[in-house]
Formats: sequence, structure tokens, C-alpha cells
Amino acid sequence: MKNSKAESKASVKSKAALKKYRNQLSSVLDKVKVGSTIYQIRSSTDIRHLNPNECGNIIFRQHKITINDCDDVEENRNTALHEVLHAIIYTYGMRHFFDGSSDTEEQFVGTFTEALLAFMRDNPFLITNYLMRPVRTAADRKSWRGVWPEDVPKRPK
Repeated sequence: MKNSKAESKASVKSKAALKKYRNQLSSVLDKVKVGSTIYQIRSSTDIRHLNPNECGNIIFRQHKITINDCDDVEENRNTALHEVLHAIIYTYGMRHFFDGSSDTEEQFVGTFTEALLAFMRDNPFLITNYLMRPVRTAADRKSWRGVWPEDVPKRPK
């Protein structure tokens, strides 16, 4: 009996945490800008408009991305980046590289999504402290990279 009460409390806590995450996600991911195009992002539990194997989709001409809202946070992140990569390919005119084959594009985007997410997870220091830093002007540079050594936080060990 004690076990079921503890499991029930854990279940309630995890459901509350998931609800909090979904609220945060919807406030952060309501739109994304790719080039000069702003895509509206919506999370939906209603997947009737999706194929059974899809976790998300993009409608290029309407500038809409739909993500199937599921309990797996990693899957939601993967799907969001996956659909944004499709938007980048479309916006920057790279669809011709796939010879009109949506299967080839889908394979590329699927693989690149996994690789990019792994890279970002494995190199957070590079993302936050180098790639996202403001660029200094050439006159301000003290090194060829444009970063003052004393400004760079020490790399965590």
C-alpha cells in the first residue's frame, strides 16, 4: 500500500513537472525566425493532420510548424530542431540538393538533427561562450579570434 501512495505522489509530481515544462516550452517556442521568414510554432496533441510516423510537420507557404506534444522531452526537442532544419533548407533554397526527393531530404535532416543536438549537448561551453558572444569590431580586437582572453570564462573540468 505504501508503495502505491509513493508511486502516486511521484506520478503527480512528474505530471506537474511536465505541465510546467510544456508551459515554458510554449512561451519560448511560439515562433522562430529563419532568414527573413517568421514561422509560427504550435504544439499539438491533435495529430490527425500528421502521418502516423510523423512527430511534427512544416507548411512552408503558411510559415507554420506543428510539433506533436508528447511526454518525451527529448523527442519534442528533436522534433523542433528537425522541423527548423527543414525550414532552413527551404528558406535558403537548398532543396535542389536533394533532387526533389523528400525521402533523401528527410534522411539528411533526421541524421543532421541527431548530430547537431549531440554536438550542442557535448560542447555547451563552445555554444554559450564562443558562438553566442557578441562580435567585437576589428579595432577592438586583441587577438585574431576577437576575444579578450580575460573575458573567456575558465572551461569547466
